[in-house]
Amino acid sequence: MNTFAKRFQNNTFRPAPSGQSLGDRIRAAFSGLGEFLLNLATSDQEPKIRLSHGPDGQAQWSVYDPTSGYRNTFMSENEVRIWLDNRYR
Repeated sequence: MNTFAKRFQNNTFRPAPSGQSLGDRIRAAFSGLGEFLLNLATSDQEPKIRLSHGPDGQAQWSVYDPTSGYRNTFMSENEVRIWLDNRYR
């Protein structure tokens, strides 16, 4: 599979929740497009880290390591930093 196809396959596009305004949905679509383009331009070996917020508004850090296929969600930036430090040991 070529690099473009791999990167496209690894991106998750989620529909906007139905209670959002049109402006919110447009912003979410452009945000997803921006993330896709950024992933396309970066190395396949670099970890992907994304900040999102759960239904309760709490921050959630989603991480993906393309070299190992590891995926996880952390509840704090500090936990992500610890994971990154351990990844490079």
